[in-house]
Amino acid sequence: MASLSALVDLSWLMALLQEKPKFHQSCPCQPSTTQQSFFCKDCMLGFLFCESCKNYSLDHRDHQVLQVFKFVYQRLGIRVSVIQDLFYLSDIEYDNIENYGWIVYIDRKIQEKQHGSSGSSNSSKSGYKGRKECEVCECELQSSTSKYCSIECKVEKQTNSIITSYDE
Repeated sequence: MASLSALVDLSWLMALLQEKPKFHQSCPCQPSTTQQSFFCKDCMLGFLFCESCKNYSLDHRDHQVLQVFKFVYQRLGIRVSVIQDLFYLSDIEYDNIENYGWIVYIDRKIQEKQHGSSGSSNSSKSGYKGRKECEVCECELQSSTSKYCSIECKVEKQTNSIITSYDE
């Protein structure tokens, strides 16, 4: 069944998403000077590590190691050039960050509460006055061709679709 294999193929990405709160915390090897910003796609052991651990350990020598950066509003991102061969980034909004190049965010945008909102919205996914919104979290998108603001939103949508089709 193709849809179940697709879910299995996302297992490393789901492990990465579960580690979001731990990224950029102090690394146990040198708590005062280093931050955990690396994730091993091959191990998926539920721990992150810093550049010192990566450089001086043989544990991940032949593994695919991803570096995660912290950007605007504490959002986490990965360079598009690093992840594009590992995950199909179609429909996810990219951002061009000076000194980093094109990045894609791991986590969804944190939305500010809209003042005067009654809690219910009659707007479509394209929002009001042509505003384009993420299909999952409904945050505003800058690109008119994107459907998702982050990897997290795309994975959530894909996972829900796979589970729904499996249940049918």
